[in-house]
Amino acid sequence: MANGIFAKVLAMGPIDDEWGVEEQTDDQIIFKGAFGHAAVSADGKVTSKVSKYVEMLEAAIKGEELPVKPAKGSVPAVRPLGKITSRSHAGSAPGSALDAVRECQATQLATYSTGKGKKAASAKTNIAALMEAGGSLEVIKRIHEIDYIEVVGRATLNGQMVDSSRSFFKQEYLAKKAWEWIIKVLIKEPEIVVGTDAYGMPEFREGAIIKVRVSDDEKNSFLVALPAKIALWREMAREWQAAGRVCETVAYSRACDMILRQDFQCKEEIAEEQAEVDGIQNRGVPQ
Repeated sequence: MANGIFAKVLAMGPIDDEWGVEEQTDDQIIFKGAFGHAAVSADGKVTSKVSKYVEMLEAAIKGEELPVKPAKGSVPAVRPLGKITSRSHAGSAPGSALDAVRECQATQLATYSTGKGKKAASAKTNIAALMEAGGSLEVIKRIHEIDYIEVVGRATLNGQMVDSSRSFFKQEYLAKKAWEWIIKVLIKEPEIVVGTDAYGMPEFREGAIIKVRVSDDEKNSFLVALPAKIALWREMAREWQAAGRVCETVAYSRACDMILRQDFQCKEEIAEEQAEVDGIQNRGVPQ
């Protein structure tokens, strides 16, 4: 039950510009938004001083219609939840879970680019589609060590189960994140990086400074000049802190995608199931 509740609130769209998960345990998820915090317990209880957060989270848990945060200048839309059913061959008929994925792919916010003009459903889209199809999610394995994270997520739909794993080694994960972060600095100041260390992390010229934005308790933000290495490791500490949640989301998304598309079946299983379908269709209507 808890995993179903958590999957529903994680799949909902952002309530405001600062909405996101601050902490997640087996017992509860704590969200942080522009106006405060909200907590969702494993039994579906929502607590927050912000009435809007309580209303939106309770609606997501119940599967009610949620207003989607619109882009500036656009007309608010409504995203329906809990309206789609599925067969064992998800996507074999109109109104199926796979149709939900394809419909979501038509919108920019629900997809990401895989290159060469192709798009794939985002994790949020895949999880929402599985929930709408009446499926569920759970973590069946979790390893979180000082330098290694691994999560195995399980998607269940119509009696079928699919497991998907994702793992991160700290140095490899942070090296990639470091270059993603530093690229904006390099555009303006390409000579700031003079090489890489043994793990692929950027090394900076002596005395290099990078300005980073920080916020105080009053939510006022301002730029602070920090030594480049300190600025980098400040950002990487934040990335590794969130890596466990990213690992879980990716594992969930892959499991959802496979079970919705039936991509987990081998050729023999697909042929056997199709033969059964053909046999039923060929029987005809009794006279």
